[in-house]
Amino acid sequence: RLIAPLEMRVQTLMDSHEMDEASAEAYVRDVDEARARWVKTMYNADIMDSVNYDMVMNLGTFTIPEACAVVTAASNRPEFTVTEHRLGELQDFRVASQVRLALMDDMGTQTLDLSTKAKRGVVEVSGQAPMLNTGEVGNRITEIAKSVSGVKEVVLKIEWFDPYP
Repeated sequence: RLIAPLEMRVQTLMDSHEMDEASAEAYVRDVDEARARWVKTMYNADIMDSVNYDMVMNLGTFTIPEACAVVTAASNRPEFTVTEHRLGELQDFRVASQVRLALMDDMGTQTLDLSTKAKRGVVEVSGQAPMLNTGEVGNRITEIAKSVSGVKEVVLKIEWFDPYP
């Protein structure tokens, strides 16, 4: 993750896009809020939590060439070597993410609190859903998941609840 002081980011926008200070600061804050919402929605994670990153670099401390040199050196380490296993993990992540996006895009499932995992084409959808029409909702979740390229099988681990206890 690359970070930089607000003042530096604002000045960069003012210089590169001929923005006034107030507009540049508002733009930076809007972008930050949108990114934070997206990360929260997609990964249920806090964008500010450094535990979510392999590396956090402050561009207020490093120049761009220095940051590039550090990232290049780190990426050349053996633990970052691309292997068949890592490619499989990336493929699983892609499939799970695309299923989650498809579920969020569907009017019948977008309000449900669902998460996804994938392993070699088997997608697990978990979360909570109301008991009303459980078969219908479950079938719709399965149908949406199977529409995603790379999905071979769908496993539902849904906790059904009564919305009118």
